[in-house]
Amino acid sequence: MEPVVVKPQRWRLITFSFGVPTGDAYGWWDEDGGGTGPDPAPIVSAAEGGDPSVLGGLLFNDLEAPVIRRHPEVGLAKRRLLAAGALGAVMCGSGPTVAGLLPPEGLAASDGIEVGS
Repeated sequence: MEPVVVKPQRWRLITFSFGVPTGDAYGWWDEDGGGTGPDPAPIVSAAEGGDPSVLGGLLFNDLEAPVIRRHPEVGLAKRRLLAAGALGAVMCGSGPTVAGLLPPEGLAASDGIEVGS
């Protein structure tokens, strides 16, 4: 690991009242025969460059698909963030929190993305 200097970004987090133990998420990934995502170098470069529209399209999490199969509300949160205008959305860590990368002007207060419980 090495430090990366990135430009400030705006994020919206959707949280849930339940957790996803890391061991479960990795176990599901193994059960599902999960593959690994693309090389993260382009994400680092996009974050350093400060263009959220580029960064948003590159976000990924290898554990997202197996967690969403067991907790579809995580996928719903991601879809709602994107439908509300987020430039990208991704599950954080082993879940279930979902982060949406906002455009510089943000999202409307009535964007309808309150899906967490």
